[in-house]
Amino acid sequence: MAYAIDIINDCFKKTKQLLFPIKKEYWLKMALVSLFSSNNYSPGNNISQNINSSDFPKGSINIREWIAKLNSNALDFLVNYGLAVGLVFSFFLFFGLILSYLNAVFNFIFIDGVVNKTIKIRKSFSKNKALGASLFFFRIIFSLINFAVFIAIFSPIILAFFSNRLAEFNYWLLIPMVFVFFIIVFIIGIIYFIVNEFLILIMFFNNKSVKYAWVYFKKIAFKKKLQIVLYWFMKIVLGVGAAIISVFLVFFLLILFAIVVLLLLGIGYLIYILIKALLVPLIIIGVILAIILFFAFIYTSSLVTLPIRVFFQYYAILMLEKLEKGK
Repeated sequence: MAYAIDIINDCFKKTKQLLFPIKKEYWLKMALVSLFSSNNYSPGNNISQNINSSDFPKGSINIREWIAKLNSNALDFLVNYGLAVGLVFSFFLFFGLILSYLNAVFNFIFIDGVVNKTIKIRKSFSKNKALGASLFFFRIIFSLINFAVFIAIFSPIILAFFSNRLAEFNYWLLIPMVFVFFIIVFIIGIIYFIVNEFLILIMFFNNKSVKYAWVYFKKIAFKKKLQIVLYWFMKIVLGVGAAIISVFLVFFLLILFAIVVLLLLGIGYLIYILIKALLVPLIIIGVILAIILFFAFIYTSSLVTLPIRVFFQYYAILMLEKLEKGK
């Protein structure tokens, strides 16, 4: 029998028993933990660059000349503003490391809340901070290895860039580079899947480090690779369904928040019409309310999608139990 299919009904039952009837304090705390432990709202920044159309090749300027010009301008930018870019990058890296550590610990806190059917965040944080540190350092080391591998893969074009010879680079070499890149990404995805679905649970239930969890997982997964592949496939299928439900819930929530925003804008506009001298205070209040509403929306989104997160947590727990029992 396929473990991944056998346990679906039990997951629904356990999720219903845990969350319903609704216990307000439990839901509010677990939504907060889910927000910090899940990857749904991982902070990040998108950097967009606008290239003026005059920089593109026109007339007698060919593509190699344009690439050479772009390469030279990029190196000049790094020379002039490299320190500032480095400082900004360091700030976001430091902030990201803090969030990564919190995410690692809160993963175990969320499991604690599901398994024990109660949640005390401070107590659970203290209990699971060592496990979180082990997971955090594993992620850092693994990320550094991945970074080094990707640098090695694309080293020819990187060296060409820094030597200002990008225009002379043989771009046919990108084909094998990209091919190897996607193979490495696939392998990394498998490793992260194993870590997130099984190793974190093994660490929690045995109070052991990542190293122990790897050894234990290899032992219980021996001769059960097909079951794990089926579980992975079912995660994709169930994940698509969960994503559709989540999008619907969050979209409905977005409409509600949009109505609130429109009402607040209307009230602010009326106050401005009546007392125009309050324009600056109204702008300041508007910015503060916008920030509050933004974080309220994120937290409320975590709250309404909590049953989905709990279901998938039970799904991983019951799958691990099946692998351990081997039945």
